Amino acid sequence: TAAPYLEATFARTVQVGGGEGKSEIASAGGKKRDVKIPLIVADRGIRQINEASALLANVIDLVQSRCSIEGVLSVATSPLVLKNLGVSSEGVEHWYRYVEKANVRWGLTVEHRKLNGLIAPELNAHTWRAGLEQMLLGALVADGTQTFDSLAVDALDDVDLSDIDEISALIRIFDAVLQLTDLTTQRCTVAQWCDAIETAIVSLCGEFCDELAMPLQQLSSLRKSAARNTVGVDYSDVPTQLNEMLNEVPGRQPLRTGAITATSMIPLRGVPFRVVCVVGFDEDSLSSSEGEGDDLIERQRLIGDSDARLDVRRSLLDATLAAQERLIITCTGQSIKNNQRLPLATPLAEFVDFARRLGVGQQPANKHLSEIEIEHPRHTTSVRNFFKDTVQLGSIWSHNNVARQAAITLGDSIVTKPLSEVVLPTPESSMPVVLTPELLEKTYVEPIEIYLRQTLEMFVHRKNEQETPAIIPLEIDKKTAAGLAQELLMLTSVDKSSDAPDTWQAEVRRSGVVPPAPFGDEAFQDVQELVEAMHSALRQHNIDLAALAPVAVDLEVSPSVKLVGEIPMCTQGVEMITSVICYRASYKSYEYEPALRRLAIRLLIARAAGLQINKGFVLARHEKWPSDPKHLVRERTVVLNESVTQAVAKERLAILCEMARTALAAPCATFGKTADATTADMLNEFDAFVSSDDFHKSSEFIVFGDDPIFSEIFHAKSPVLKFWRLHQSVLGLPENDRPKVYVVS
Repeated sequence: TAAPYLEATFARTVQVGGGEGKSEIASAGGKKRDVKIPLIVADRGIRQINEASALLANVIDLVQSRCSIEGVLSVATSPLVLKNLGVSSEGVEHWYRYVEKANVRWGLTVEHRKLNGLIAPELNAHTWRAGLEQMLLGALVADGTQTFDSLAVDALDDVDLSDIDEISALIRIFDAVLQLTDLTTQRCTVAQWCDAIETAIVSLCGEFCDELAMPLQQLSSLRKSAARNTVGVDYSDVPTQLNEMLNEVPGRQPLRTGAITATSMIPLRGVPFRVVCVVGFDEDSLSSSEGEGDDLIERQRLIGDSDARLDVRRSLLDATLAAQERLIITCTGQSIKNNQRLPLATPLAEFVDFARRLGVGQQPANKHLSEIEIEHPRHTTSVRNFFKDTVQLGSIWSHNNVARQAAITLGDSIVTKPLSEVVLPTPESSMPVVLTPELLEKTYVEPIEIYLRQTLEMFVHRKNEQETPAIIPLEIDKKTAAGLAQELLMLTSVDKSSDAPDTWQAEVRRSGVVPPAPFGDEAFQDVQELVEAMHSALRQHNIDLAALAPVAVDLEVSPSVKLVGEIPMCTQGVEMITSVICYRASYKSYEYEPALRRLAIRLLIARAAGLQINKGFVLARHEKWPSDPKHLVRERTVVLNESVTQAVAKERLAILCEMARTALAAPCATFGKTADATTADMLNEFDAFVSSDDFHKSSEFIVFGDDPIFSEIFHAKSPVLKFWRLHQSVLGLPENDRPKVYVVS
């Protein structure tokens, strides 16, 4: 498991020269040269040291599997396959995105599914063939083109024509695997199976791939061993034999090559190395797994029984005796949680005590350490690494000039000034700062997202890294249901024909977004009921969803700040209404309550700009539906109190613009109910949120880490505390949302 880290550290080309930095090299007239540090990793099987052998193992296992997304793409993303087909890393990202959009799950074809026990000839969704056909057609026709009636395939949207080569490469991989899979229904001789597997591997890697020599040699050995056997065998017998051959460790270990050699704690007594480094000699890595309850050897030890603790000491002794000039042993000295000192592993502690008895003294500065122990910082940018005698006597610990420059930068003093003096970058200092209505909405509703997305430029969406299961989904999640409801609502608002919902439903079924009938019938029924209820509510308020349009805003809030943008989803006419529709209501505070506050900010902007947008309308799926059929949708009308005149609205917008400047410069986090609590209750609310299960999923965790300190965030001069004090003065919200008219003062 450590091989990738070792290869990233050593097996790479570095540039060396006469000076420490580029300027010193140039001034000295020295020339940089490329040096590759050689590395060999021993104790690995054939499939670990040869890419083609690993590919062979993946292919033979894939053919007898359900052909899941991970299984097929593990073959497709082999470096040898990518090189042969000319696919870049960007093309691989396109593969993953298109496969997800096409809802591929398992099975190459309908016939392949039949071999794995699913007899459903009419269910073509979720197969690789269906997904590839959608990708290919999506690249050739424009988005939104109806292709099923003429070609019996729905084109996948958002596929570029420039990606046609990448899709064609994936089809070639599909064909190679399918041809081998089709043969598994027959009984063939071992030689015939070897020929078929060789054909598949060559078609994936190309005829002139030099790295195929080792897997072809394995196939040739298996073919020769059964040369006189003409009895047909099942395919499953061949992968078993090949996997045993591929997992074998080569008999000769590469221990005398002269390169840096990474190996396990095998006996190294007869291998004379100048330097031996034992990495990660900790209790966790040395502790053996818990034995079985009926382990008679552990219960009563006899002469000749193996002793795991004695074996560890013997391996450490062998490594020590193999070192000619220097022995280096690394271990974890401090806890990663609280930086407390950790005791050495028992064999290592015994080794240090043995050295002390032989005359090794103590360090002058650290009495608890012997002269052979070095306690260095965990971080590469620690200042201790770059001063003589601070880590190791007589030398400077680190040789990394990049880390040294980073340490200097981190150590520079930061000139602070009041936040009111912070000026956002503008093309000319005389020009006002231009903000948008959308920015002000986010400032009031979710200010920490402004800091993450715009200041730090972080995409905080947490992608699900779990493997997509090789099963046909029999239910849909709330996110998918919300997307279907939005799609159907927009479609039926534009296309009012009676057959539009049926056509849409048939297309969705073919795409595999909804589980096959009858499992997906309930999902369709729920979506249709929700959309009908939303249409009814919109009709009662005379809102035509298809006719909604944005209204332009161009307002000078102050001589230095200007508001330019649009108020979205507004009805047209003398008295305009701005709307928000929420389709996914896990709980009220997820979409519904933020929508009320967003509409309040829109009305405040409209009042300040003199626009006739006097009402806001929020329509949301009820969080209790469909478990409670009485509650289907939530609807509220939001209005601004008459006491909020145009002048007052403009003053409050000026405060909101100042808050936006703060949100761009500091992470204005709520920490649950902390920001809205009284001064006496803030600490209790802060501790309750940090200790909750939801904290590690929050944006606060991303910014402040797993152990935020209240006094460092909400101190008296904190810009975060000032932000939330200003936040309370912008709008007066009702105590609850029960009245049909939500009046904001």
